[in-house]
Amino acid sequence: MIKQASYLILATPRSGSTLLGQGLQASGFAGDPKEFFGHKMPFWMERWQTPALPAYTTRLGQARATPNGVFGAKLLYRQLLHLESQARQQPELAELPLPEILYRLFPNLHFVWVTREDKVRQAISWFKARQTGVWGQDQEQSAPKLARAWRRGDEPLQPGELAFDYD
Repeated sequence: MIKQASYLILATPRSGSTLLGQGLQASGFAGDPKEFFGHKMPFWMERWQTPALPAYTTRLGQARATPNGVFGAKLLYRQLLHLESQARQQPELAELPLPEILYRLFPNLHFVWVTREDKVRQAISWFKARQTGVWGQDQEQSAPKLARAWRRGDEPLQPGELAFDYD
């Protein structure tokens, strides 16, 4: 039996974490580190019939580890907060500090911290991606999505968010 090892790429947007993840996945030895804890998480939890986070992470590790037992995932800050809020709904995890929650959810866990040294270029890259809707090179760049990019309703913007209008 192969012992599973896990790693989380903890990153900020536009830091090169997708490129890193693609390289690790292409190696065939380092799992398939994608954003598994974002907006598609409820879909997969329902599809796999894993209503609780521990069951979901176990199933995810089984489905996305490479044959050598390595599982990787990428987490941006908001996704980390979402994962933590989901974990706190579990009685056995509710009172634990976040690092302990992560160690319990992911066997033999290691962390990869990704930041971008040039924060100005990172901010420009993020702004352009928000403005055009083009977040990666594999997306159609000839038809940018131009629309309102702010959150609707009375919910205030969070730190790091921008509000702009294309009307």
